[in-house]
Amino acid sequence: MLLVVLCGQPALAGGGFTSYFRDWLPGTSSRTWNDSARDANRTYIALDGCRRRANPSLSVTLRIQLTKETPVYLPDKNLGRQDYACHARKVTHSWAPQVGGSYHFTLTHVNGSTQAPDKVSASEVGVVY
Repeated sequence: MLLVVLCGQPALAGGGFTSYFRDWLPGTSSRTWNDSARDANRTYIALDGCRRRANPSLSVTLRIQLTKETPVYLPDKNLGRQDYACHARKVTHSWAPQVGGSYHFTLTHVNGSTQAPDKVSASEVGVVY
């Protein structure tokens, strides 16, 4: 599955990418990216065009968690969650500047629930780090 980022890359940013996701349920994660931490920029994740598969006209709020990956013998580090009410508009949230390492984000909730009744998609996703 692919991830999309909608925000432009700030000057001196470490990197970024754009994509989308389709038919995700809570627990689904994005691709992994590596932040070299050669700058002091925050990590931004933007979502646009969020919708439910069965009821695309209904509003939807997605909760996204940023995670720092750790060696296999340690648990990954939860860096916090943000809510995206991104049905009819682009929503961008940021996390504090991160140390070097590998990161991904995970869809943890749909409309406040970990047991979503329907798959969700975002037509555009942007990540800048």
